[in-house]
Amino acid sequence: KSARDRWSDENLLTPIVDFDVLFIPDNSRALGQILAFMKYNEVSKLNYLGTNIWNTPDLPKRAANENASIYFVDALDVSGSADQPADFFKDYLALYGEEPTLAEVQAYESAKIIREQLSAGSSSREELAANLRALGRSSGVTGELRMSSQREIERPIHVLTLDAGLVKKTE
Repeated sequence: KSARDRWSDENLLTPIVDFDVLFIPDNSRALGQILAFMKYNEVSKLNYLGTNIWNTPDLPKRAANENASIYFVDALDVSGSADQPADFFKDYLALYGEEPTLAEVQAYESAKIIREQLSAGSSSREELAANLRALGRSSGVTGELRMSSQREIERPIHVLTLDAGLVKKTE
């Protein structure tokens, strides 16, 4: 204990920052803690990269570091600059009292694609599966959807940033 009492800031080494980007595959709470840690240790002017789990209303509160350049990707652009078809979002909000998440958007789009295939005449599982494999491009809630060669739906992804306390789409 006496050694701890004599510890001083002179014994601490300054951090070596030989990188420009820090990828944080965690939520906005972890980002806030890391930003506070970096600020405390006088590490500034870094770019912070994250995933769609940062796209929450509490991001501006947690990332109140003015020197941080924050970028993350999401299929949903809720920044207000999105050209989203308003009907789905308005109807969902009116029905459930909250904004839809990507899971709800994907469920809606999946059901819409199946309904369209059934309306177009798919009458058996095999025929439906064949038509889905040959789907090509179709319109989705957040933009054009495309069937990949691995038979997965691909959607547009947006790069978002935090600018003056607001989530915005990068140019």
